[in-house]
Amino acid sequence: MGAQLSSLDWVYGASGIIGALLLGAEVLTPSNPISNSWRLFRQMWGHNARLSCNDNVSAGIDNYNELHKSEDAAERNSNYAELVNSYYDLATVFYEWGWGSSFHFAHQLPHESFDESIRRHEYQLAACLGPSPKRVLDVGCGIGGPLRNITRFLPDSDITGITLNPYQVERGNQLCNLQGL
Repeated sequence: MGAQLSSLDWVYGASGIIGALLLGAEVLTPSNPISNSWRLFRQMWGHNARLSCNDNVSAGIDNYNELHKSEDAAERNSNYAELVNSYYDLATVFYEWGWGSSFHFAHQLPHESFDESIRRHEYQLAACLGPSPKRVLDVGCGIGGPLRNITRFLPDSDITGITLNPYQVERGNQLCNLQGL
């Protein structure tokens, strides 16, 4: 007679295999699933208190959905700022988790990681600005990923970002402070 495994043994075995695969992906690939997930959980831990929906995510989601129900365009437009803030409050953490601090895409060359393609694209944009522009304005900067990368490329330029969402402003300033900008 062979040994039999209980369902708990299967759970432990599967957990070990999944853990080994995640650790392998963390160490051997640029995807960093453990680091990215840890960053997401850290951000979400204190995220609620900084939302424009005042610490109540469920109410924020309900309010966001309610803003879309009106058939009257004038009524929807009168609540446009609230709609935009509700959306970006709820989406920003997930954007950062999925894309990093730059909320845009770039053509990815065969030898590049996603992050490398984003940096290359942002440095190409900086190069288009000329050798030393005095001032650069990033309109709709989100949490400021491109402006922080362009600052590395153009350290003598005054680079400013503007965005509509207060949470994104706070998060962008937090990331700038972490980088000493």
